[in-house]
Amino acid sequence: PRLGGEVQAVFASARSGDWVLAADGTATVAGHQLSADEFDLTLESREGVTSAALASGNAVVVLDTTVTDDLAREGLARDVVRHVQQARRDADLVVTDRILLWLDGDATMLDAVRDHEGWVAGQVLATGITYGPADDAPSTTVAIEGAEVTLAFVVA
Repeated sequence: PRLGGEVQAVFASARSGDWVLAADGTATVAGHQLSADEFDLTLESREGVTSAALASGNAVVVLDTTVTDDLAREGLARDVVRHVQQARRDADLVVTDRILLWLDGDATMLDAVRDHEGWVAGQVLATGITYGPADDAPSTTVAIEGAEVTLAFVVA
């Protein structure tokens, strides 16, 4: 009743983003000042985007959660690193031991490691990475995202 015939104009302005929020919590929409108890202000994100307002109400954090092909390959490379690190621990290697690493198996996994080879080598302290079966090194096969990768290493 307070807005009378102007209610539709207020709704239209609010939907189009034509409003101003004051520091005291009131909002001005289509020339009308609304008190904080006369409206609800909510944050609605686009699909694939995660967002949240800070409790202070003066900022919004937005994260694009879309997983690109590059991010997916980086994730696969990180999974390979995790398995190599676990194999190093299982083999009781000294944390500073350098290794020669062999990787064999799923082409997508191997391509992901190739894309990030310098980083992978640095993380697992590999002086070299060979793609294909290991000669005489003991190996282990792990499953990553449904694909098998065989890894083997020797202390360099």
